[in-house]
Amino acid sequence: EEEWEGLGLDMTLPLPGAPIVYTA
Repeated sequence: EEEWEGLGLDMTLPLPGAPIVYTA
């Protein structure tokens, strides 16, 4: 489990233009 406190977004959805390197 990686914490993305800087983003504060739902990791369940892939970010536009960003590779899916996480699974929630």
